[in-house]
Amino acid sequence: NIALENFRFSENRKYEAVTLSAIGSFYSRLGNWGKALEVQQKSLEISKKISDNESASLMLSNLGTTFLRLNEPQKALEVLTESAKISVGREDIFNEARALNLIGNVYEKTGDANRALVYYEQALEKAEKITENRFVAISLNDLGKAIYILGENEKALEFFQKAIETARKN
Repeated sequence: NIALENFRFSENRKYEAVTLSAIGSFYSRLGNWGKALEVQQKSLEISKKISDNESASLMLSNLGTTFLRLNEPQKALEVLTESAKISVGREDIFNEARALNLIGNVYEKTGDANRALVYYEQALEKAEKITENRFVAISLNDLGKAIYILGENEKALEFFQKAIETARKN
């Protein structure tokens, strides 16, 4: 809290938002989703107020994850779609891929594996463009899960194996 007060008084709102985001992530790791949501919303509000679209995109993705954990898939889709749009406008492929993958998670959780598959494929395509092996592996794994849910076990296994191979490249 001392760090936050210092940022408020120094009028360095970007660092206040970043610090709030870190606190929100802390609460998320503790499983305190209500508190995480509260802090993440404050962080997003500041990011939007100072027109920091890079941070806003990331905060929206974090909020999407929190809404998903709180079993509010519609709210998760709203903020994740906004995150993806901001990322496209900024040509931020990493955050776009992250948002697309999280949208896939929402559809998977709500039982729509076909729609999840579409978003996972888009996320994988973006992740491969930036050669982010860790994220490529996550996308391949999520594709495997969606394909498995759709009953294509052999094809799913291929994606899981590709995910392992990719993860080992790091």
